[in-house]
Amino acid sequence: MGYIYNAKGRMLRENLTYSIGVISSEKYYGKDDYFYIDLYKHLSNQFRKLGFTTTFNIINSQTKMNCLSQRAFWNRR
Repeated sequence: MGYIYNAKGRMLRENLTYSIGVISSEKYYGKDDYFYIDLYKHLSNQFRKLGFTTTFNIINSQTKMNCLSQRAFWNRR
């Protein structure tokens, strides 16, 4: 019939993004340490089967401190 699934239409109709973001600190990654990256790949594959998209970001210590100080600021309000 030529039907093409429209994921964006689904998101608008259900008011959900079906997106999952994972943030990790660079301190957990050494030269040969791929545990968290492998874990993310496994989870990403499983979520993709369920129609989710995933994003993985590794942040440095300066970015982490900026995020923590911003959260502390907003929690005081």
